[in-house]
Amino acid sequence: MQTTGTAGGYDFIVTAADTLRCYERIDLIPPVPHSKSGIRGYDEASCGWIEWMKSITRAPPKG
Repeated sequence: MQTTGTAGGYDFIVTAADTLRCYERIDLIPPVPHSKSGIRGYDEASCGWIEWMKSITRAPPKG
């Protein structure tokens, strides 16, 4: 299930934390900056990569 909404004027699509970690671990998205406590800080560029990854994984196969 995919959840969407708006927070602070930004549209967002909720993606599971495990999915985001996997994308980063296997280099499907560039490394995401982490705070001193290890919390990831997704900037606009990071969100763009995540949206792109989600769009290609939702695309129907050609053929």
